[in-house]
Amino acid sequence: MANSMRPGIYTDYTITPVFSKNRGQSIGIAARVKHAVEGIQTITSLSQAQRIFGEEALDNPMMQLIGAVYEATAPTIYAVGVTEDTDEAYLGAVDSLFQSRAYLLTTDRKSLPVYQKIREKLRESGEKLAVLPTIPDTPPDELAQELNCERICVTYPPVKKNRFTEDFSAIGLTALISDRNGEPGSFNGAAYSQNCVLTEEPEEEEVETYLRSGVCVLETSGGSVTLIRGVTTRTHDEAGEPETSYRNLGVILTVDTVLPQLQETLRQKLDLTQNSLVGLNSILSLTVSRLEDFVDAGFLSGYDMPRITLDPDDASVCIVEIGFTVAQGISSIYLTAQITV
Repeated sequence: MANSMRPGIYTDYTITPVFSKNRGQSIGIAARVKHAVEGIQTITSLSQAQRIFGEEALDNPMMQLIGAVYEATAPTIYAVGVTEDTDEAYLGAVDSLFQSRAYLLTTDRKSLPVYQKIREKLRESGEKLAVLPTIPDTPPDELAQELNCERICVTYPPVKKNRFTEDFSAIGLTALISDRNGEPGSFNGAAYSQNCVLTEEPEEEEVETYLRSGVCVLETSGGSVTLIRGVTTRTHDEAGEPETSYRNLGVILTVDTVLPQLQETLRQKLDLTQNSLVGLNSILSLTVSRLEDFVDAGFLSGYDMPRITLDPDDASVCIVEIGFTVAQGISSIYLTAQITV
């Protein structure tokens, strides 16, 4: 704050949203930092992040990204700082992130080898989702088709915020997904936080091409940066044939909500149930009840009756086979009219 000889009271302040407790799905960030910080840092507030990584500044990408998250929501963040701007350093950071409990992953490193490493780790472990910005001088549609993974989203075009230099397109979508906290619904038309601007506006023909190729395209609407449609990069199968099962982002988010909650529900029965007919029927009833809850909540549109059996080689192992249909939202309405005058 500048000093003034004029008598008076002068104020300088920063508005930071305050939440009563941490909320939202956890986020993992690998980004450059001003000074070395060893290991994975578990962050639960902006002030804690500032104590560890310093203030938000042009030469502090990690804090730029963390600050953008805490403007929109308040999740736990698992942060891995990188001091060397090299693929090798970031590959090590990616390995560290996959050892954390973060569900959503992102990075400030725009590099195909780093993205391929993330894809490799996702295919090994699953249960996480990566949101990545496009790479300069690489067509967004080609990048998405190269990655082709239902657990990776690619964002375009780049987004700038205030005076900062980082691309906020990926961290903005990451914050939106985190804040939804697994609730069902579409991200179509979802708005980023304020003070964001696009570096360019793609033409409508480009938008169609990018969306069909699995790119999350952004546009300016009503003065805000908004997501046109949430999609994943999975657009074709292993044989190269078109694959649309995982096109909508909501599908993988629903799967990642339903299965872990079912597992937790059944885990409560693990030490209390015997392998008798009564015990198996109780597992069946509990599974059906939980599936009904998901239908009522809007996650599922239907399910098959679960099949409960004992492993023929080990009677202490219960096998629960389920099948369900993910509820899909309507993305477009085409109105056809016949008008008589």
